Amino acid sequence: MDIIQIFLDAPSASSASFCVIGGLAVNAYGETVVSLDLDIVVAAENIETVCKSIEANFKIERFTHSLNFAVKKLVIIALSKGIKA
Repeated sequence: MDIIQIFLDAPSASSASFCVIGGLAVNAYGETVVSLDLDIVVAAENIETVCKSIEANFKIERFTHSLNFAVKKLVIIALSKGIKA
């Protein structure tokens, strides 16, 4: 199971606005860097839609300003909630 691909398919399938930032984005467009995490920004109005589309594959832990997505107790993706523009 490709956990990152499952996660990235969720916003795509729900037509949610999102982008990859951080080290993996740098790898796609420039210098190769080692990155141990996946940084994603999802439009605030799409967060719940994305959560619903991945809840079958991930445990979602909600905090005031972020969400953690885990598989087998290992947190693999953290999503920070921003403010609506």
